[in-house]
Amino acid sequence: MSNKTTPGSTFKNHQITDLIIKEIESGNYTNWVRPWVPVQDRPRNFNGALYGPMNNFLLSLAQMYKGYNNPFWITANKGRKEKGWLSDEEEPTCIYTYVRSYVVEKDGQVKWYDRKPREKHSTRYVLRTINMYNVEQFKWQKIPENFDLQTYSNPKIKEDMIVRTIHEYAQPYLDKHRVKVLHRGDRAYYHRASDLICLPKIEAFTSPHGYAQTFAHELVHSTGHKSRLNRYKDDQEISDYSVEDYSLEELVAELGSNIILHDLGVEFSKEQMKQTVGYMEGWASRLSTEPKWFAWADSRAKKAKNMIEKEQPKESDNV
Repeated sequence: MSNKTTPGSTFKNHQITDLIIKEIESGNYTNWVRPWVPVQDRPRNFNGALYGPMNNFLLSLAQMYKGYNNPFWITANKGRKEKGWLSDEEEPTCIYTYVRSYVVEKDGQVKWYDRKPREKHSTRYVLRTINMYNVEQFKWQKIPENFDLQTYSNPKIKEDMIVRTIHEYAQPYLDKHRVKVLHRGDRAYYHRASDLICLPKIEAFTSPHGYAQTFAHELVHSTGHKSRLNRYKDDQEISDYSVEDYSLEELVAELGSNIILHDLGVEFSKEQMKQTVGYMEGWASRLSTEPKWFAWADSRAKKAKNMIEKEQPKESDNV
């Protein structure tokens, strides 16, 4: 694939790496700012309160597998009080809660009370299940204002040329190696065990450059899978690595993403530099003591880029 360039995009691959090193050493950039606005998609009750870890996990799974976009959950009774209609075919999702009860033991008999009795009693906490329904399972004459979370949305970004370009570039590689891509949640990561790239929704990104750079970063991570370039240790996830190994893999992904965008003709902007250097600033002290890491990472970043690029259709394929 020949390099496509636009006016101002004049850096060669090794110059990009040298420029990043120079900027890190300058200390002009210290904070990485994620290029998307976090989505408020964690499950919550009618009043907007978040659930505890166990119930959050259960409801989050239901949201993911059933495709609910609204994070609010309520009981059937609450839905009816808010003038919502629930079909008998709708299945609930169970959550768990501890309910305080009062026990009175008298004459060999045990009685349970929901309210505190006057007699001498003991307090017990009983685990009970509650059937919850996502608000999307109801039909509403008018959906309650409580369920309207004001979230950031940038719908035009989907049609931006930079976003379309990175998608077209990545798709042949994704198809060839059957790498899955999901857009959900408020994190960007590559999960090696399931060979999955997970990104926030495209509309949550504040700029096409930010989306393309994030996508390319996770795309490079995916090339490290054992069936490809085998950069990872055994079956460890990246998050389980030592600081040194984690630093190196992040360096590979960040250098690789910049090389990819350069080759696609995406101008090396101030925003891109700020994001890259800010992202790497946390590793700067270690990288300065181990300068060979840049050469090591640069070499592997180019191998990753070549693997992705290898699947690009040849010009003769388009005739």
